[in-house]
Amino acid sequence: MRSLTLLLLASAVVASAHEFVTPDPKLLQDRVPVSRLGGDHGDGATFKIEIPPDAENFVVKTTGGSGDVDLFIRFGAHPSPTQWDFASESDDTSELIRVGTPTAGVWYVRVVGFSTFRNVRLTASYELPRGVARPPRLTPAPGNYSERVLVRVIRPRGTTVHFTTDGSSPTVNSPSYTRRLTFTATTQLRARTFGRDASFSIETVGDYAVVPKGTIEPLTVGMPVHHLAAVRGTAHEFKLTVPAGASRLMVRMEGGPGNAQLYAKAGAAPTTRVFDRRAVGGGNNATLEILNPAAGDWYLFVHARAGYSGVSLLATARPPGVDLISWGPALDPYLTTESFTAADCEVDEGLITAGTHRLLRFNTQTRNVGSQDLVLGDPAGNPDFEFQACHGHYHFRGFASYQLLDDNDQPVATGRKVSFCLLDGLRWDPKAPATAHYDCETQGIQAGWADVYDAGLPGQWIDVSGVPPGTYTLVITMNPDRLITESDYSNNSASTQVVITAP
Repeated sequence: MRSLTLLLLASAVVASAHEFVTPDPKLLQDRVPVSRLGGDHGDGATFKIEIPPDAENFVVKTTGGSGDVDLFIRFGAHPSPTQWDFASESDDTSELIRVGTPTAGVWYVRVVGFSTFRNVRLTASYELPRGVARPPRLTPAPGNYSERVLVRVIRPRGTTVHFTTDGSSPTVNSPSYTRRLTFTATTQLRARTFGRDASFSIETVGDYAVVPKGTIEPLTVGMPVHHLAAVRGTAHEFKLTVPAGASRLMVRMEGGPGNAQLYAKAGAAPTTRVFDRRAVGGGNNATLEILNPAAGDWYLFVHARAGYSGVSLLATARPPGVDLISWGPALDPYLTTESFTAADCEVDEGLITAGTHRLLRFNTQTRNVGSQDLVLGDPAGNPDFEFQACHGHYHFRGFASYQLLDDNDQPVATGRKVSFCLLDGLRWDPKAPATAHYDCETQGIQAGWADVYDAGLPGQWIDVSGVPPGTYTLVITMNPDRLITESDYSNNSASTQVVITAP
């Protein structure tokens, strides 16, 4: 088993225009391949699949493409390279995990790049005893679509499918699926197969958000949007305003399967034939860079050369100074129950009491999208740092705050403003220096780099013991007390919906 330190990425929703669809992680369906996965070292994607009762021979595999990926699966919680139930870590893209008698319920699957990878295919399957209804499959994948989406429901032979679009569970009295469904507005599709013997399957649920054709969606510099999806030949269109004096406009597109093409034009909407600049890169991972861009309105065109989903888009105008943002897809929250003793660092530092607690764990990724490095230097003697003997190094005091909000935006649980050792953990900008510079002895974050904290580390959680079941919003804010001088504080937060289940 090789050792690796990797960035953990997943899909989360940040921009208000895209908050309806929260397939976090993405839906993985029995025998429906997810193609054209790609990314760089440390990039990854998390999927979930529900295994019915009595299922056998649960198989998850990656094939094809180029590079090197690793595969991790876990029942009931998100896996990582350090926390998993089953793993496959070969030296290429051919990974295979087989579980003979899987526990019924939700399993999570994570594909992570050990090196740059392109055009990798992910497939999951399981077997059911004769006579047990297999759930229907949906194609294309749920997401935030432009113009329209035509959804096909694939049913097993000898069964019928009934579906709903009003949020209720399908019954034999619900509409019967006979042809492709066309959605031109935001819709939640629920489908279930029914056998001749009155048996029925578990539900398949897909959330499809659709913006009308011709909609120019707003994009704010420094504020990413996520979960973009499109069928072949359609596109998302965005408008952003570049401030005067910007020396560099960079638009970064990343994540998800498919083939998206990114075009930009000043003052008017581009097309695939009329544009000022086109992004270069492989698959959905591409960067568009314009030096000394004209101030004013710029338009972006994210065109589906082939269908795509799970795409994130971030525009930066390289403001002067430091600019920190919290990268939403890195949150990847999950629930866990853990016990602490007086000897644990979290108890020693006053983060939690000894005993058993229910925790909402998540990752954080802090990107510096400014034009200058965040330089904190030697922490010894700096009053903004504290030496934590349990960890053996200095942490920057109060770098992040965590909140769990209810439907009225009222906090129901909070995390302490945890202290971080700030360093170069991931180069997200391909134009940034290739070598990490800052570490725990000389702290900071280079422009174009990110500091990354894995969900498994101490303090990367909110204690949700006693929080009633329901849907909540997890909000992460970096530099909440503005102890670090930034050019823009409005983009320091990321949020995503989370479901707290009954213990």
